[in-house]
Amino acid sequence: MSVHNYAPEALLFAGIAGHTMLVRREFLQREEIWVDKFFYDWSIAVSAYLYDHRGIVKIDEPLNWHRSHENEAALKQNLDLFLQSKKKPTYQPYLYGFRNYRRLQQKPNWKRFYTFVREHSDPSLYPLLHQMATLMLKNDVISLLKLCRLCMKHRQTIYPVKEKAQGIRGMIRGFFYPFIFSYRCSTFDLKQ
Repeated sequence: MSVHNYAPEALLFAGIAGHTMLVRREFLQREEIWVDKFFYDWSIAVSAYLYDHRGIVKIDEPLNWHRSHENEAALKQNLDLFLQSKKKPTYQPYLYGFRNYRRLQQKPNWKRFYTFVREHSDPSLYPLLHQMATLMLKNDVISLLKLCRLCMKHRQTIYPVKEKAQGIRGMIRGFFYPFIFSYRCSTFDLKQ
């Protein structure tokens, strides 16, 4: 499989666009890699780590081309999000992300996905992945603080923009990353 440079822990917070992957047929035909009623591309990316230690590799050469045009739905959606973010203060992901994180934890897709990761991740191979998935399934404040501390400690691994994970600001972003991730996340709201 070829994807961007993702660590398995980073995949707890973000999926991968299906059109950016090359996947071996025999891997896709394995029944155990599929998270029931969940996004196929995110499921495949996580399972590539869980079932094949060399399952994900990065290829620096572009293997697909995307032509944007002004009527493209994705372009309009990204532009709308960009314009909205320019109008809003930067504290919102930290404040409202917490509320959305708690709301998302109640969703069946959240429970299904993170339970799959917890049950299929070998703690001896992926101790951080296993621990984070376990914490994401718990609803108590102590577990949430432990998750935030782990995200801060491993921010270079999980944060999508490595430059923004450096210094004091990076530590703050890392600590609050579960809320930043949850702020605009609607993935778990979708009915599969």
